[in-house]
Amino acid sequence: KKEEQSINANRHCCQKGTGVAYLNRSTGEQEIKVFMDWGDGDDDTESKLPTRLTYRNGVLSQWGFRCQNDPGSSTREWFKTSFGNPHLPSDERTSVHMMYVDYLASLYKKLKEHFSAGKLNGKIWNFAVIHFLFSIPADWDPIISERFRQLAINAGFEDGAHFKVKIDIKEPHATAVYTTKKQNIVKVRSMPVSPDLFFLLLHRP
Repeated sequence: KKEEQSINANRHCCQKGTGVAYLNRSTGEQEIKVFMDWGDGDDDTESKLPTRLTYRNGVLSQWGFRCQNDPGSSTREWFKTSFGNPHLPSDERTSVHMMYVDYLASLYKKLKEHFSAGKLNGKIWNFAVIHFLFSIPADWDPIISERFRQLAINAGFEDGAHFKVKIDIKEPHATAVYTTKKQNIVKVRSMPVSPDLFFLLLHRP
């Protein structure tokens, strides 16, 4: 039987940055850990990544800790608060969606770079079975939730043949998992291939 790796990921939206916790089942780990490898410098020890984007001439130039208010650049934060606002003009809604995709794509790239084959028991990321479980604000309705799921897909979270994006955990639940790091708090549906790597991603603009 062909061996497969699986990643079950959860992303949580709240207000103080993006945190990532994970359970690497591919190496037999049983404890959820906090992801802290955000880059060089002091941010190596930070458990939260700022939900922040910097654009120069309309093109994304930095994200997270690397954002700086340099002359000629524009830094954007708090775009989550506008997501799903039914009264937002269409052009502003398009801009918010673009920023979400930019941020999610940067986050996806970071996780992909970190979880190399050496960390996945020899399995290459694109050939792993990965389930991304995203958390959402408790007040998002199904339409807004599905819209967000599509943005995550556009950002690359279903690029792999066995990747799956799910939206079925609310912020308070995700925060409890991240804070206590208790695996049994997370409801993982039975599936043909048991997840080998579980991510809990708490996104806080």
